[in-house]
Amino acid sequence: MYLKTSDPKYHFGAAMLLIKSHGEQASDVAREKADRFAREGDLENQGVWYCIGQAVNALQNMNPDILH
Repeated sequence: MYLKTSDPKYHFGAAMLLIKSHGEQASDVAREKADRFAREGDLENQGVWYCIGQAVNALQNMNPDILH
């Protein structure tokens, strides 16, 4: 998934989709994607996926049952 935006509303939307598709592994998936983009030198997408991972964590902190 490529997201070329720095708008946080899209990060939370992507985080919700990631949680829906990956459940408890959502944060790990976002981290792996951020790491992959960093290795490839794509810092824009690396930053976006880092933010999506942070959004997953924020949503989980607001509602721990969201991952189940």
